[in-house]
Order: sequence, then C-alpha cells, then structure tokens
Amino acid sequence: MRPAPTQPVNKFTHMRRLEECEIVAHGAAAEVKRAHARLDAQPPQGERGGTGERGEHGAPGLAGRDGKDGAPGRDAVGIQGPQGRAGDAGRDGKDAPQRVELDNLLIEHSRAWKALRAEIAAVQAQVQALVDMNKNASAYLEFLRSKREARKGQQ
Repeated sequence: MRPAPTQPVNKFTHMRRLEECEIVAHGAAAEVKRAHARLDAQPPQGERGGTGERGEHGAPGLAGRDGKDGAPGRDAVGIQGPQGRAGDAGRDGKDAPQRVELDNLLIEHSRAWKALRAEIAAVQAQVQALVDMNKNASAYLEFLRSKREARKGQQ
C-alpha cells in the first residue's frame, strides 16, 4: 500500500491522487480474486454422518437442583441469622492509600468551594450596597433639588 501523500490534496493534485487510489483498488481486487480462487480449489467436505446410539448413564451427581432438601438448622437457606459485628475499615484496619488521596482531593475541592461561596457573598453584598446607595442617592438628590427651589422662591 502506498503511503499518505506528502503534499496536501487540492484541486490541482486530486486527479493524480485519484489515479493512485484506483491503482491500489485494482491491486486489492486482484488479491481478492486470487484468494477466492484458492478457496474454490480446496477439496469439498463430506456429508455429515448419522447419529450414534446413546451411551450408558454415568455415576449419579451431587445433590443440586433435583437433590434432596438440606436439613433445617443454623445454615439453612431462608432463615435469617443475627446481625454480625461491624468489620474493620479496610485491610488490617487501615484505609487504602487511594482512599486517603481521594479524601485529600475532596477536602481541597470543598475548601475551594467554600472560598468561592464566600467571594460570591462578598460581591453580592457590594452589589447590594451600590444598589442601596443609588436608591438613597436619588431620594437625597430630590431633597436637595426641592431645597434649592425653595431658596429660589424666597429670593
């Protein structure tokens, strides 16, 4: 098979690349024909023979689905036993190193989220202060305008 083109295929070189692809495709078609010829030349298989007679029964198997029921008792199926004691945390009572690493990563992300929430709360407080200041400023400006009009009326 030919390697990929070293120069980009564009409207000037696509015909040459198409010819190369056709050469490769014709070569592949010839290989397929040769493979089919080899498969057709293999000797034919014979017909399947008839079924033989059935053999003798073997030794009986262990008790299973069709076996006899077990005796009732402590390990009998369907009887709920008492709750066992709590197991140790991990092998030999130690957490896996991956668990410790995961906990550390979760703590880092938790701290980052808390810091982000605190920053958002601070920004929200600043925005609210600006909004309140603008609301109060408009009322104060109205008060000053009315005072100025009152002074003009007195003069």
